[in-house]
Amino acid sequence: MQYFIADTNFCHEGVIAFNHRPFANVTQMNQALIANWNQVVKNPKDEVYILGDFLYRGTAQQANQILEQLHGKKYLVRGNHESYLKDPAFDTSQYSWIKDYATLKYHKIKFILFHYPILEWDKYFQNAIHLYGHVHDTRQAYFETTLGPRAVNVGADLINYRPISIDQVLALVEQREQTAFSAANLQMDLAEIYQHGFQHTFKSLPVNVANQWEVIWCDQGQHQVEHLGYYPSLTQAQQHVRHWWQQRNFEPERIHERLDHGSLWWDYGSQSRFYCFIAPAN
Repeated sequence: MQYFIADTNFCHEGVIAFNHRPFANVTQMNQALIANWNQVVKNPKDEVYILGDFLYRGTAQQANQILEQLHGKKYLVRGNHESYLKDPAFDTSQYSWIKDYATLKYHKIKFILFHYPILEWDKYFQNAIHLYGHVHDTRQAYFETTLGPRAVNVGADLINYRPISIDQVLALVEQREQTAFSAANLQMDLAEIYQHGFQHTFKSLPVNVANQWEVIWCDQGQHQVEHLGYYPSLTQAQQHVRHWWQQRNFEPERIHERLDHGSLWWDYGSQSRFYCFIAPAN
């Protein structure tokens, strides 16, 4: 399993007050961070990606001692507080590698690892996920709104002072996208579209056919709805849309799939134009 954490700031007394951490002193904080880590990361083959600021105001010897206690293979994406790395006494073999920027793939999804938040990252339009730290728990709403649901702050202060697994990241992103999709990207389902002035369009559409998937294209910005036909299966319905794209040399930058009120929606990049695949009535 792969895990992520940033801004542990071992040995930094000041971070306790700065981030209102629930520890009486730096010794208690260090002990809690180690214990939390080892409760989550149990397999020696587990990989933990530290996205910067592992230790601050501590010595190379302290860094060595702490890293030796932490389970799993450890990888460091440098932050702005890594002065212990310059000390010859630091054992660099504690990390499998040390980089300024890193990427990895999991279930065909690309992950972009960087200490600092990035406004637009590699494969941004192909559903890549950006993990970052640096900002601790400050301006959470600003960063979530500005960067979107696929950018996740894995700072220790936001993940209960323990590494977060890659599956937990995916679940969090999915939850955020569902919320964003329902609240912003799709403010009305088909019934609501009908109520918002498209009655004349829907009156001209055929009644849903039993055992057939109906495909509808919606332009929310222009208040347009177009019926594209019926298909025996969802796969065939989706193939029809993709074939239409191929005929016109169109390739969407991304496709976000959402289930909403029993229908499958495709947001293909504009956040205002959607394909809706409506399940058979029976």
